Amino acid sequence: MNGIVSKWTQLKGNKWQWEKLLDSGDDDPACLAHWKGKIAVANPRKGVKLWTHENGEWKMAERFVPRKDVVTIEFMNDGNSLLCASSDGSVFACTVPEGRVQPVVSFRTKTFHLDVERGANNALITEACGRAHLVNIDFNAQKTEIGRVVQNYSFRESERQGARFNHAFGSIFTSGKLVVFASVGGKVFVWNRVTGVAEYEMNHGGDPFIQAVASFDKGEDRQLVSGIRQGKLFWWAAPGGSSQ
Repeated sequence: MNGIVSKWTQLKGNKWQWEKLLDSGDDDPACLAHWKGKIAVANPRKGVKLWTHENGEWKMAERFVPRKDVVTIEFMNDGNSLLCASSDGSVFACTVPEGRVQPVVSFRTKTFHLDVERGANNALITEACGRAHLVNIDFNAQKTEIGRVVQNYSFRESERQGARFNHAFGSIFTSGKLVVFASVGGKVFVWNRVTGVAEYEMNHGGDPFIQAVASFDKGEDRQLVSGIRQGKLFWWAAPGGSSQ
């Protein structure tokens, strides 16, 4: 909350060591993204700042992206570009460290969450209205392909059957061909990324408010972690993995 970017290192005996990396200079930054030797911080009122690790120090780029209202960012293209989404629904990419901006796609409502598929050319973009989209971000493709919406993920009102709909955690990739997005009545849904159909569900019991979901994919060891407002964490074996 104070703009300090920190690192925690686990030591022996389950102890943790804190280390200050840099001071972004913003009292209320919106989000942070990191890549090998690179950290970007976005502030809705001031734009996006970039730091690179050189000769043992973090150095801030003199001028990066002054565009305001950026609410979520993710590195892409092996850290050579940054994908940014704004509160007005526009999504754009910028080169690192030059900061050259290229439009990607624009939606009607606020975009608040991004997830970039590592080693591929796709991104998941989540709108505040309750829709998620699989979008092509391959800048080596034809111009008509850049920003093309490949698939959509959303529930119809009739499918909710009056249950509370929640998408606070945004959409994420998992297990290669699946997408985690949205919860209804305490159930988090896992979608087939190709067909756009919800195929699996993670039932938390009752109707808790699910605030966050994270995915861990490493070979056959695939897991999902979800967190609810009451402070509990739930571990799940991701579909297609061998974890228990």
